[in-house]
Amino acid sequence: MAQNASGRTFLKMNKPQSRIRSPPYRGRLAPSPTGYLHLGHARTFWIAQERARANRGVLVLRNEDLDRARCKPEFVAAMQITEVARGADLLKSTDRQILLYRALDWEPPAFYHCPLMTDAAGLGLAKRQDALSLRAWRERGQSPEWLRCSWTTLG
Repeated sequence: MAQNASGRTFLKMNKPQSRIRSPPYRGRLAPSPTGYLHLGHARTFWIAQERARANRGVLVLRNEDLDRARCKPEFVAAMQITEVARGADLLKSTDRQILLYRALDWEPPAFYHCPLMTDAAGLGLAKRQDALSLRAWRERGQSPEWLRCSWTTLG
């Protein structure tokens, strides 16, 4: 978090790294397992995939079933993830997660927090807004290419 000259607090985002050296890049994305995927999820996945490509690595999609037991830390550590890509709304939980890694004497991965997509009112997209789900966009005839093009113009 940072403040501008007028005293307003804002989220300061780091620029994506152009190349992560060693160990080999292995990114991870774990979208929320409930509800339909929305445009923000898709954009975060696309950015995470672009980061994996830029680093000549791979991107692992972790998909949980909430009806089963939660993923055990041993499994997550065994995946040898070097970077976790997720939305900026999860920035506040990062310190707590790094502390858990350290308590277990594990090397924490890097965390990349993708800027959130917002609606016309400036609010972050949410699953409860079904009009913004990928399913709704597909039903309206929007192509994946159109979405990717719109994301590249957002910077």
